[in-house]
Amino acid sequence: MTEPLLLPKQTAEPWRFFSWTPTSAARANDAELALLSQHLDVRLTGAEQPHTTVQSSEAVTAASRPSAELGLVQVAPDQFINTLVIEPFWKRLQTQRASQVAAAAAQAADPGSPDADMSEVGGIDHLIAAQHAHWRQQQQRDGTASPSGQSSGQPNGQSNSQPNDQPIRNLVIAHGYGAGLGFFYKNFAAISRVPGYRVFAIDWLGMANSSRPPFPHKSRRQTDEEIVETSERFFVDSLEEWRKKMGLETMVLAGHSLGGYLSVAYSLKYPERVDKLLLLSPVGVPEPPPKEQQAPQRSMLMSVFRSMWEMNMTPMSVVRTVGPLGPSLVRQYTSRRFAHMDPAEVATIEKYIYHTSAQPGSGEFALARLLLPGAWARLPLHPRLTKLTMPTTFIYGTHDWMDHRHAMRSVPHMPVDTRVSLVKNAGHHLYFDNPTGLSNAVMAEMLDVKPGPYSVPDVEYVYLPRYIDGMDSTTEASTTEFESPQEASQGGFQINWIVIAELIVGAVALIVMAAYLGFKLRAARAAAAVAAASSGTGIERGEGKEAFDVTLEEARAQLRASEAFDPKPESLAMPPPAYGHEAASVKRSSSSGSVTKPPSYKEPSSL
Repeated sequence: MTEPLLLPKQTAEPWRFFSWTPTSAARANDAELALLSQHLDVRLTGAEQPHTTVQSSEAVTAASRPSAELGLVQVAPDQFINTLVIEPFWKRLQTQRASQVAAAAAQAADPGSPDADMSEVGGIDHLIAAQHAHWRQQQQRDGTASPSGQSSGQPNGQSNSQPNDQPIRNLVIAHGYGAGLGFFYKNFAAISRVPGYRVFAIDWLGMANSSRPPFPHKSRRQTDEEIVETSERFFVDSLEEWRKKMGLETMVLAGHSLGGYLSVAYSLKYPERVDKLLLLSPVGVPEPPPKEQQAPQRSMLMSVFRSMWEMNMTPMSVVRTVGPLGPSLVRQYTSRRFAHMDPAEVATIEKYIYHTSAQPGSGEFALARLLLPGAWARLPLHPRLTKLTMPTTFIYGTHDWMDHRHAMRSVPHMPVDTRVSLVKNAGHHLYFDNPTGLSNAVMAEMLDVKPGPYSVPDVEYVYLPRYIDGMDSTTEASTTEFESPQEASQGGFQINWIVIAELIVGAVALIVMAAYLGFKLRAARAAAAVAAASSGTGIERGEGKEAFDVTLEEARAQLRASEAFDPKPESLAMPPPAYGHEAASVKRSSSSGSVTKPPSYKEPSSL
């Protein structure tokens, strides 16, 4: 593999419509660097490392931080992918860990020997040591085993005496929707310690701190297949061009959420370039239930939500539109979702999310092209997973709104080695909720260990292939079977319904408040009318009906007094409205006293 050539970050920005918002690409890069610098010694390509970094209670010491380089890789004219290249930290630690690994390997080979001192080797390093012992035992037996599963013949005269002598493998990490490579900042230091690997992280083209080219337009004449194929090609082809520029022959591809969906699309198009596929809480796995089994959504709120989805109104577009109010919107989300984290880290994450979201829209518009409302895929992965040709592992959180049971329904139909694991005490954001558990799960896959259901710390395997002694062909959790397809559809995307329920409750509260205010307003108007009538006209209680008669008689008197209009008195002798009693003499108070009827007025006969 050739050394990657990264380009410096671009800071000059053209004016755009939303330039009045308090953001810029430079601020987005600074927020990304502030996150990464807590656990990595980051060097910007073509620039010096800033001396100011955000400190947190979990930040590792500088002596144990791997170095990394952050820059851009050009994949097309005026198109760049933001790339993080992490030092193979295991090389630096090789000398100081040699005695510890040897002692742990002896302990694994001879259970009766004293325990090795692994106090300075934390996390999953006992699995690394056990895997070293396993490789050495295989080499002593047949001399052909290797950590990557390849034959003993190696290029450039490399031998099998040490696992570190094997060809370097590449791990490429891809983020999900609305995220960036900075979200994995707590995992890079641990993952870079796995022997034989070089770790990369990217921002998808059109997202985070990668360039923002125009996203392909959708035509009304296009079918769902054509829309999805065009949208997937935008990301997949740029990733393939990135691989060529980086000089990677093959890679272990790890994608989170929408990044997992796109990683499957890439693996199907370029299967020879993917050694192993790690799907971290991928979106779009299940098939949507039939329409006759879906509950009807007749609420106006759902109609508005679906219309906004079809119009491709993304959360990022809302953040951009509100301008200076954008940071407060992001803060409301981060303060609740990441309340368990260090406040200093949450503040940095908030800036990172805001500044990357407020940049011109591009890749974000793939959301409505690839997914339907409710996060159902237009072309679900379930039937497409059967076409994969590389080992595949699904990793979910125990509280993940992406239901792992959908993967459990897919893996029996996949013709490759598959696993399904759960990171304990984690939701959809595995890297924030339990970064140690996620690192352990990924490192176990990088090492090709053959774990038991609970052999990896903070990880539970709910589906394993047939290599465990005393087990059947697979090990499955008791929750793999659904009672009905409708239950399966409801189990996978609980957070959507929670959000919808919150919106409905809020709308009902607004309606109730509006009705209450309307009632109070009508009552106030009625009280004001009564007060004005009693004070301005002097009408006494019970004289409201006679007041109407006064007005009518005054109008008749004015007409009789007019010179231009002098009809016969009889023609105007209309009876007053009947109220069930004889008309009484009418009096009304005024500044001059009582009002008398005009002389020309003739009292109508009683009805």
